[in-house]
Amino acid sequence: MLDVVIIGCGNIAGGYDNDNFSVQWPSTHAAAYVNNKWFSIVGCCDPDEDKAASFQKRWNIPVGAMSPEILFELGVRPDIVSICSPTDCHIKHLDIILKWHPKLVFCEKPIASNLADAELFVEKCELAGIKIIVNYTRRWAPDVIELKESIEQGKWGDIYSVYGVYNKGLLNNGSHLIDLVNYFLGPLHLISSGRKSFDFWTTDPSVPALLETKNKIPVMINIANASQYAFFELEIVTQRGVLRMEEGGKNWIFRLVDDSPINESPRILGAKRHEPGLYYQAMTLAIDNMYDVVVRSGKSPCTGHDALKVQRTCHQIKEASIN
Repeated sequence: MLDVVIIGCGNIAGGYDNDNFSVQWPSTHAAAYVNNKWFSIVGCCDPDEDKAASFQKRWNIPVGAMSPEILFELGVRPDIVSICSPTDCHIKHLDIILKWHPKLVFCEKPIASNLADAELFVEKCELAGIKIIVNYTRRWAPDVIELKESIEQGKWGDIYSVYGVYNKGLLNNGSHLIDLVNYFLGPLHLISSGRKSFDFWTTDPSVPALLETKNKIPVMINIANASQYAFFELEIVTQRGVLRMEEGGKNWIFRLVDDSPINESPRILGAKRHEPGLYYQAMTLAIDNMYDVVVRSGKSPCTGHDALKVQRTCHQIKEASIN
């Protein structure tokens, strides 16, 4: 049994599953731990005392507090630390994490609000022998994993271009899009950035950008406005068809190359084939993977270094953006 502390008691920590007492595929840290027999949540903290108390009661956690320092003083010593606090708080928790010396930190993305703090976080944890998994959740979705493998095996032929749209901040949501392209096609090189749009956060603008892979595949990242609606989609144009992730991974659309009904015309794309996504399984599978990493020395699909690659690209995009 691995003991867990959750820092931050908001939505991703457990709030999204507050009313789902028997959910099969939870979307939060707390619910996923509770559903897994190998983990036990032994402590939680949040600077909002009422929120911490409510979270403690909801998930039947023995010790709740207003800070990780208080948990430490109370003798709580976790094997796993889930960081679900606001991004700019992550680096502030580093000192207490190093005192705890857990086996693993499961950190919400991004690691920190700036590149220097993110690199420091990863470096200090590595020097202390603490493993890091960063929650770019789609890396654990079975359909995303299958697609990555099919691309690597050449089942889609050449990749011609990638187009994605996001909103609600470059680090907050755009980083997910960049991480997906990294996962499928490798690291990205920035060509140019567009104009900042502060559509949700005052410190994390959404920014359009043109990038390319090491194989010179163009990748266009565009933006929507979070004040109007949520939006996260990715389209990959290949030799053998076009595939599109919709609603953040809840649905997929595939259009395969078909023969033209007119002999002299070029080949065409066939009818759309809709398939439900498996994104809803990702959090549970991430927690399963965490146990494998800690107990069996398994590998994680999203380490601190994977997350740093994304953060460096986001940093470059923001630095080159237009005000």
